[in-house]
Amino acid sequence: MAHDTQTFTFDAAPTIVIQACNGDLKVTGQTMEERQVTVVTDDATRTVQGGDQLVIERCDDARCSVPRDTTLVVQRIGGDARVERVAALQIESVGGDLDAHEVDGACVFNRVGGDVRVADIGALALNDVGGDLRLEGAPEGIGRENKDMEFALGHIHGDAQLDGLRGRLRLERVDGDATLRGAVDGFGPTSIGGDLTLDLRYTPGHEYQLATKGDATVTVAEGANLALQATVYGDISGLEHGRHASDGSNTIRATWGAGAARLSLEVGGDLRVRSATTPAHPSPPTPPTAPGRPTPPTPPAGTTAASDDAPPTAPADAKPGAAVTPSEAEAGDTDTALAVLEAVARGELSAAEADDLLSQTSR
Repeated sequence: MAHDTQTFTFDAAPTIVIQACNGDLKVTGQTMEERQVTVVTDDATRTVQGGDQLVIERCDDARCSVPRDTTLVVQRIGGDARVERVAALQIESVGGDLDAHEVDGACVFNRVGGDVRVADIGALALNDVGGDLRLEGAPEGIGRENKDMEFALGHIHGDAQLDGLRGRLRLERVDGDATLRGAVDGFGPTSIGGDLTLDLRYTPGHEYQLATKGDATVTVAEGANLALQATVYGDISGLEHGRHASDGSNTIRATWGAGAARLSLEVGGDLRVRSATTPAHPSPPTPPTAPGRPTPPTPPAGTTAASDDAPPTAPADAKPGAAVTPSEAEAGDTDTALAVLEAVARGELSAAEADDLLSQTSR
């Protein structure tokens, strides 16, 4: 089959806009010194270059070699897509699977019909995934391992495996199983349709709210500063507890350290807690509260217990389900960063503009 190859030269960081790729797309970034863009397609492709922007109007399968500082914007991909080593990435629609690796700035994806796998990225806004989501944090030596990131995730129709989380997370819904590992600020409410595995480092002063229809496994790290409150409709292991409530459910509480971070769970199946230390304040099960009103965790020794009718303390302007942060300034930073990612997902900002704003927010 004959291939159409086109080469373009740029003096500054280019922006490549692909309006429609009917087949598969592969984009690979080269060194910063490489200032050429090479586009190889299976058919004649109409392209328009103007200044630092290249527009590819339509193509079938396409392979592109680009400078490392390229911003890539794609309207529609009919097949699969693989993008690696670019500055920023924005994709409106992918019919198949999507792989994105080593993206310095924000990745913004609206709709992906298949699976999504991302690794070593600066930030992620993702609206709807038809398959599974796999997120991997930056490997050792990349240089991003100590930098907080932003994750704004909508509806995952399959399973979600999120490893190496670090920074701020908003996760709305996972229809399948969910695994979350890393260190993130408070988030929720989050709905899980399958089983839940939590292995997080919880931030003092933040609240984490999740509900799962399946089983839940929670790992509590040594030295944790956490208060757990869980309503469980199955069996409980890893915590000392008394008899089941008469309706077949348990509401339990346990505290590690001073309990400065709060984890609220509703578990439709069994709960298993893995902890290196025994909780300081385990409590026997109590009948579950009404839906939407989780019982506050037992306060640390020396403090006054709040009334069962009193809601958790939160800033006056906090939204329902928002994380309780140590200061209004920190809460403002979190909301601003996530709002930037969501604005890009709605098409109100470009990926490059979002990257600039996120850099200002993290200072």
